[in-house]
Amino acid sequence: MRLLACALLAAASLSSTIARAGDGVLDRGNGPEPSTLDAHRCQEVACGNVLRDLYEGLVAEGPDGALIPGMAEHWEVSPDGRTWSFHLRANLRWSNGEPLQAWQIVASFRRAFAPSTSAPFAEQFDALQNAQAVQQGKLSLAALGVSAPDAHTIQFRLTRAAPLPRLLLLPIAYPVYLPAVIRDGAQHTRPGHLVSNGAYRLLAWTPQSAITLERNPDFRGGDTNQRAPIATVRYHVTEDAGSELKRYQAGDLDITETLPPQPLSGLRARFGSQLQISPYLGAFWLGLNLTRPPFASSQENTQRALPLRQALSLAIDRDKLTRYITGFGEQPAFGIVPPTVSGIAVAFRRDDAGAARDAREAFVS
Repeated sequence: MRLLACALLAAASLSSTIARAGDGVLDRGNGPEPSTLDAHRCQEVACGNVLRDLYEGLVAEGPDGALIPGMAEHWEVSPDGRTWSFHLRANLRWSNGEPLQAWQIVASFRRAFAPSTSAPFAEQFDALQNAQAVQQGKLSLAALGVSAPDAHTIQFRLTRAAPLPRLLLLPIAYPVYLPAVIRDGAQHTRPGHLVSNGAYRLLAWTPQSAITLERNPDFRGGDTNQRAPIATVRYHVTEDAGSELKRYQAGDLDITETLPPQPLSGLRARFGSQLQISPYLGAFWLGLNLTRPPFASSQENTQRALPLRQALSLAIDRDKLTRYITGFGEQPAFGIVPPTVSGIAVAFRRDDAGAARDAREAFVS
């Protein structure tokens, strides 16, 4: 299967939180039912949204997307870029009031990379010393390149320089309370069992309906200046974007997760500043079946197959697709790696497509 990048994604949502935040309850549309609230096993947006409220990693993300301190007050990297040291805040606590200590964070990382966990984001940490071998069961958990030199420091050893703080935003890097995992197994994610360390704690979970979180009084040691401003957050399961929009219009939701496809101009006219467009890394694709003519590799068409695929890729008018079909502010994509990713060379850019536009017919023939 050959995949052609067509558009970088943008999430369109509605927000009226300014009008309703004062009642202490935030009602959020959250798309489909989360597959899990096990931070190490989460791999989709629905669970990630909830976990960001339930947990805090060593680093966090500010409103502008910049990295800010989380459990760690500050961090530094060695001159060769291979050793990162994170220095913890004082008085960190779990949501049950127990102290959260450096050795527990190390133990949580080991659980995340254990073969039995099968953490979906583990492959993102291929630069972490022994990460792949540990996950494959070839080395013990103690061989993982994460340690606690003292009670307030977490140290990571890498095999090459890598942007580790950005990776630590992933749910796999959240600390999981292992006594509950050992005691309750898969049920450690249920209300009354789940122990977390974020700004909120789990109050209720009604499948196919809603997940309710309440403010965590022990967040960052119970510092009242660090408490979440909203007392309760309800994440509503809304499988259908059209139904979610109706609930928002009826006043049942303060924020929608997404919107059904429709012209962006019409949405702007109806909702004004309530409409939020938030770009994120992702892509829509068109697939070509390379096992059937005219793309199948054979002695007759091997010479022609590659130019034909390239021509078809050039023929896709990504500007019209994103402007008139998808319409939520997506950017035309001309390669697998989005152009916003720094340090990566994009092999096929917008300029290449524009320069070739006048020569498409000759290119195909």
